[in-house]
Amino acid sequence: MKKLMRTGIRLLLCLFIASVSVSQVYTKTNSSEQAEVESNYSKGKALYDQKKYKKAYPYLKKAAEAGHSDAQMHLGKMFYNGWGVKHNHATGRAWHEKAAAQGNEESKKKLSKMDSH
Repeated sequence: MKKLMRTGIRLLLCLFIASVSVSQVYTKTNSSEQAEVESNYSKGKALYDQKKYKKAYPYLKKAAEAGHSDAQMHLGKMFYNGWGVKHNHATGRAWHEKAAAQGNEESKKKLSKMDSH
């Protein structure tokens, strides 16, 4: 009986350690991915601010596709105005809608303006 209890306790301990390890690996991967998204956004935003829209596009697109609302908003502006990309109101609106759905105030205002015209 004691041997069975010790085996059970060891098994529970092993399962606990394994679950903590898996959780830590996931968190590190998630943090690493977040850092990459932020890095892409920062690079793209710096180029965007310099009006180097074609160069900014791939960085902002990667960040936007990963769910970065400011990157989505900037892509919305780029497509809506044809800055560094082919002018496309529908695509610009779609990016603004994604950003607005996450609470991006600038995209909400832009959508409101689009709807009033």
